[in-house]
Amino acid sequence: MANRYTKKLAQNQFVRLCDALGKKVATSYADKGAWALDTYQGVKIVEYLPTGGEGQPMGYTRYTYREFYEMVDFTLRCIAIDRNQPDHIYWPADKITNTINN
Repeated sequence: MANRYTKKLAQNQFVRLCDALGKKVATSYADKGAWALDTYQGVKIVEYLPTGGEGQPMGYTRYTYREFYEMVDFTLRCIAIDRNQPDHIYWPADKITNTINN
């Protein structure tokens, strides 16, 4: 039997991602600066902006529940590896910048 990727699994992964990144999970549109999982015709992360409206911190692309679950799983594993490094530096900007620029 194939694994089923459901909305609930995607939501659980989203909560884990927010926890790892120190982001608040929105419970209503009034939670300015918090992230929410938009599950209309796919999955994407939105941020409720302090000025009103929504931002897309991870881009505009919508993913299937399976794609989203697997991407977040991969991301959480990367974060865990980084945080287990002896220097205890969590994702400093130079690591990301140097990867992109090289």
